Amino acid sequence: MLAEAEDAVLLVESDWDGVYEFAQSYFERWPEEAWTPEVMGIAADSTKPKVQAFARAVLRRTLKPGDASVQLMRLLEHPATSMHLLITEVLTSEAAQNSEVFNKILPLARIVFMQVNKGRAAKDRLAAFLHAEALKTRERAERIAPLFASLSLSAIERDRTRAVLALRDIGEAFPGLPGLPLERIALRERTA
Repeated sequence: MLAEAEDAVLLVESDWDGVYEFAQSYFERWPEEAWTPEVMGIAADSTKPKVQAFARAVLRRTLKPGDASVQLMRLLEHPATSMHLLITEVLTSEAAQNSEVFNKILPLARIVFMQVNKGRAAKDRLAAFLHAEALKTRERAERIAPLFASLSLSAIERDRTRAVLALRDIGEAFPGLPGLPLERIALRERTA
């Protein structure tokens, strides 16, 4: 099975409970080096909740820092909200330095942010991550600020407040950044 790991891991997709239980038990004993990004990606690509739970457990156990960007490229395309939470767990600044990964983070962030009454932990982690990333470079700030500008219109106070604070910090870090919806008003103008 190790010789054909990418094919073998498909056993967890079985509709037969006996086969799934055997596969799960067998694959949990696999050595960490057998879980290459390609093999892990096949397991994580499932649409079955129990297989996704299995893949998340294996990924948490076996993910190496150097593999984060490869895994994220596959996970960022996954539609399940449970995978969105996992993405926020494995999302690192190192992985975000990969321009391909970063380009996929922004559309995913928009999807996560616009979900109503879902994914609070994923929203909070993603917002904190993007807030920090936006303060690193002007280029990142220009790409992330529109996302926070959209979020600042949210009906959910927690999201709206977080977005406004992020926009404030981005504006302070990069004065004159085009497209920021917030503008500083001098104190004497406010009291008049």
